Amino acid sequence: MTTLPELVVGWIGAPKYPITSMRVEEGMVWTFCAAVEDGADLHWRSASETGVPARTPQTMLSVWSRPDNWSPTGVPPGALQTHFDLKRELGLPEAIISRYALTLHDPVLIGDVLRVYEVIKKVSEPKTTRLGHGRFWDIEVVFERPDGGLAGTETYTAFGYNRE
Repeated sequence: MTTLPELVVGWIGAPKYPITSMRVEEGMVWTFCAAVEDGADLHWRSASETGVPARTPQTMLSVWSRPDNWSPTGVPPGALQTHFDLKRELGLPEAIISRYALTLHDPVLIGDVLRVYEVIKKVSEPKTTRLGHGRFWDIEVVFERPDGGLAGTETYTAFGYNRE
């Protein structure tokens, strides 16, 4: 198939799977910092001690987009659901992530609730690699702060393919 299905064309550039993150809370940050032995004061000291909200480690950004496996309102979509939608709609059962980039902007603070969504940036023409015949695609996960500022983005490049 050389032409993209109209459904996929309609997805390009449009926000998909918007979620409201859980409230960013100190306990999760402290557990993460303990696991990686990060003793920076800006993560450990509370607002009552410093007068300013504690910041989360920037490497925790993707944590706030990972839904719980269950919710009383129903099962949420899985992480990077758009990737799996593309595999299904393009008939490409196999895929690898060939590139990942994390771009950081405004800090995430204790108490923040983020708006997170996925955007397909582009889908390539059909390509043949050593893995097989398929397409590359770029998906950006956008993290917006409560004040509308951009906390950061994650960009994934994937190659979906059929084994030869």
